[in-house]
Amino acid sequence: MIRSRRGQMLMLFQSYTYYKRSRTRQGWRWDCSTHNSKDCRAKIYTNEENDITEITGNHTHEPPKFHITSKVQPIQLTNGRMLLMLNGYTFWCARKLKDRQRWVCSSSSGRKCRVVIYVTNQYQLLHISNEHLHEPPIYVQTEQGFYVKA
Repeated sequence: MIRSRRGQMLMLFQSYTYYKRSRTRQGWRWDCSTHNSKDCRAKIYTNEENDITEITGNHTHEPPKFHITSKVQPIQLTNGRMLLMLNGYTFWCARKLKDRQRWVCSSSSGRKCRVVIYVTNQYQLLHISNEHLHEPPIYVQTEQGFYVKA
């Protein structure tokens, strides 16, 4: 489950999002979140515990892209660690200075990504260097507000 920009809970399945449409005898019917705008008829049916019991229809579009924003967003992982997210990419804090902080791409070690951002102590973006050499990771927000890697 993830929370939309408008605060609605969405189900994330195979990179597509679904909103809770209606109650069924066994649980819930979820429609693709682009049902209205792109006339997509893909649906998921779940039981009361949100376990998927049936999938119907095909998507008429590509999966949505997540966390595309130019705003730096602090996120907290379930293990308590904090990361910054910018345009879907995550960063870990490498150094805190008096008036700014230096954050390094979370894929700097495994994928040798060299992107570094500098932010104020209020997480306002000051500078970004280089370009990412990889796609952004996908994080899903839990109902408790924590983030987990999908």
